[in-house]
Amino acid sequence: MKKTLLLLLTILILLVGCSANDKSEQQTESADGQALFEHQSQPLNCDKFLSADQAQKLCAQAAQKQEKAAGDSRILVVPHHALAADLTAEALYKADAANKELFIIIGPNHANQGAKISVTDQSYQSGKTVLPPDKQALSALTENELAACDSSRFADEHSIGLPVALLAQLNPEARIVPIICRHSLTREEGAEIFSALAPLLNDKTLIIASIDFSHHLAAAQAAGHNEQIAKLILDGKSERIAKLDSSYIDAPGIMAAVCDYAAKDELSPAILRKATAADYLGDGYTGEVTSYLTIIYQ
Repeated sequence: MKKTLLLLLTILILLVGCSANDKSEQQTESADGQALFEHQSQPLNCDKFLSADQAQKLCAQAAQKQEKAAGDSRILVVPHHALAADLTAEALYKADAANKELFIIIGPNHANQGAKISVTDQSYQSGKTVLPPDKQALSALTENELAACDSSRFADEHSIGLPVALLAQLNPEARIVPIICRHSLTREEGAEIFSALAPLLNDKTLIIASIDFSHHLAAAQAAGHNEQIAKLILDGKSERIAKLDSSYIDAPGIMAAVCDYAAKDELSPAILRKATAADYLGDGYTGEVTSYLTIIYQ
């Protein structure tokens, strides 16, 4: 009887020890940056920005209207307003997003709270499609504290949620890297993002700069500002872009860093579409508008 009790006690100790070791291993993984990206949180919901049905319809329309670009598309600049979601869908289709694998999606932190650069390790869901974050890219951004992993900043952030909703329709196997930046982001800080991700920026990766342009202007003035900043972008004038205010662009640091990265990688920009909210709201609309540009770099 004593031998049986002793045997049972030994087995119990071994089982508890195994459980403790498992927990210890999980904690070690957290310390080296891996388990950070393996939690079981619910995916972030894209439907609040653009429903899966709307996204599917816009992507189908884009496929009918657009031809895919002939060259290798490496960067897109697209709007994140639902009003202009057709422009984003068309640009993604043209850049052949369906045949890319990794998507670096960088946009403004509209709440302008938290770290200057934030990322999330949560997946995004649109309808039944779930797009996971890329662990390697997130580790590259967080391991040297360039970016803070703060998922609370993303739940209501449409600069990421809207393009991801469309991407989920075009490429349900995509891996994503959601990044948001406060308005004070500088060109140099933006350049650090691309430097950290450099080993991953290849022909299977698409950088998506989710940016809206002029804000709080009448339609004619917004269109004028759109023309001015479009020229600056085509000419690669990143220093001037970085100093612009919201009457021209909502993420000057991101756009300036994109221009610098494109120049370094010898990528050429082309304007795909120009628009303002007035183009959607009708001739009778006389209030303030936002302006939009879609740009492709090859």
